[in-house]
Amino acid sequence: MELRVATGDEESQRRATFEVERAGLLADRTALMAGFFLVSIGLSVLATRVFNPERMITVFPVFAVQILVNVVAVTVARLERLRTWLVAATAVIALLLVWLADLYLVLVGSSLEELGLTSVTMLAGASVALPWTWRAQLTVSTGVLLGFAASAPVLTTTMSPISLGISVVALAVLTVVATYHFDRYRYEAFAQMLVQRAEAEIAAALIRVGETLHTHLRDPRMLEHVNRLATEILACDWSGTYVWDDARAAFVLHALYAPHANRDRNALTAITFGADDLPLLRRLRSERVVEIQDGANQDLVAPELIRHFGIASALYTPIMHDGVITGVVVHGYRERTGPFSRRQHRLALGISQAMAVAIENARLFQEVQAASALKSEFVATMSHELRTPLNIICGYVDLLREGTFGVLGDQQLDTVTRIGRSASVLFELVSTTLDIGRLEAGNIPVDRAEVHVVEVLEAVGAEVQALAAPELALTSSAPADLIVVTDRDKLKTIVKNLVANAIKFTPTGRVHTEAFWSDELLTVRVEDTGIGIPEDQHATIFEMFRQVDGSTTRRFGGVGLGLHIVRRLTQALGGQVRVESVVGVGSTFSVSIPCPRAVPAERLHA
Repeated sequence: MELRVATGDEESQRRATFEVERAGLLADRTALMAGFFLVSIGLSVLATRVFNPERMITVFPVFAVQILVNVVAVTVARLERLRTWLVAATAVIALLLVWLADLYLVLVGSSLEELGLTSVTMLAGASVALPWTWRAQLTVSTGVLLGFAASAPVLTTTMSPISLGISVVALAVLTVVATYHFDRYRYEAFAQMLVQRAEAEIAAALIRVGETLHTHLRDPRMLEHVNRLATEILACDWSGTYVWDDARAAFVLHALYAPHANRDRNALTAITFGADDLPLLRRLRSERVVEIQDGANQDLVAPELIRHFGIASALYTPIMHDGVITGVVVHGYRERTGPFSRRQHRLALGISQAMAVAIENARLFQEVQAASALKSEFVATMSHELRTPLNIICGYVDLLREGTFGVLGDQQLDTVTRIGRSASVLFELVSTTLDIGRLEAGNIPVDRAEVHVVEVLEAVGAEVQALAAPELALTSSAPADLIVVTDRDKLKTIVKNLVANAIKFTPTGRVHTEAFWSDELLTVRVEDTGIGIPEDQHATIFEMFRQVDGSTTRRFGGVGLGLHIVRRLTQALGGQVRVESVVGVGSTFSVSIPCPRAVPAERLHA
């Protein structure tokens, strides 16, 4: 992966950061290497004392100086104030250790081969273990060669000194070249890490912006929340958003976050500008990000805007929709002048792009809300208008069946009964539509009072009887004295929808409703012998407009709202609904509602 081209300031900052990072690593490595040398010196002292005690007087001063140099190395590595000079100091310390090692070999009468091996070890170890510069390695390599040249004449050898010297020189040059490439690789890897870290920080910041916009999508102050966040992300003094106002045909200040500005918000809001009033807008159409480094010396923004906002420097980005500028986001400083960083440019552009999406989403959401409100109003109006003629139809059907207009024959009575059943189905559909409209509007107040459960079951049975086929038996059971405290209308609607749903999918057989109270829970169970529900559809049947058979050729009517209403009303009462079913055998719906049991009046007076 290639590094993107950085500006001079960015490169300088990156290099300075790398030097600090390298100094810390070099300090750790220097302390580690010094510790290693101290252990080695200790072992050498012990071996000399045991095997060559006569040398102790000669080499002890060398050991002492080596110990002192390593202690100095550890001290220098641990002092923060010396980190700036650590590379040079470490190179000098390494050079001293090289010469002390050479001196030791000369004093004990070692061979030139041992000197060459020591030189090679010092060169390779420094190049690999110490993350320093090629200049430091060159210093050490030069010192090694000088020490080798000075020691070679007094040491014995079994091979050509010139050949051995050439080998040491070659290795010295090789370690310098290797250190150069190691250092370059470390810097490039470090720079790439900084780039990736910056990218991650930018992505995280823009995610925060997106989350803020999503959280406050319905809040009229949505953009102000983002401007507040922008001052934190960009580390600027203030942030504002201008949005195009069709009514005023101008850009108007829609949101502003300027905690330290001593300015009248109304005065700032009164400042507007047209689509072609500012050279800034023409620049934004092509450049997307425009900065003003010095508010006092620029020609992009009107001086009165600079004066009223107190702009020392500012960064502008457009809010675009379909290629048209619909807003301008500005972030700035009150006192600081000068250029903005590449990071600030990218963040500012990302913020404005996120704002553009959020503004469009908010507009679409408002349109959807308006359309939904219009739809709900239309449905409610039409439902009310339909209920009036349906009530009349049902009333006349009842009069005909009772013989008010004369005795009907069997065929006529059957026809009237069919008309009444169809009218009842349509009436229930209209009522369900009204219920769902109220639910979607959020109108679910709970009015708790004492409810005689048996009366509710009987009322439901009477109302849905017309929906049942002659071959279907409707039964119910509940304790005669079962009185609970809950919302009667909602409980009745729940039971009625469950029973009506059971009737719809049970052509013949039985639909039985049972109610009982236990452990502060009222449980209503509706059991049928209908077609049953596949297990994989137990969850979806409670969604709006969902049925077991959702095809256009389904055998059963309805629009799939009844069970959705049951779940919504049950949740409003703090309860839950469950279903158990076997395909071809039947289904059982159970509703459990938390509610206290009321004490009958006769018990109170007993």
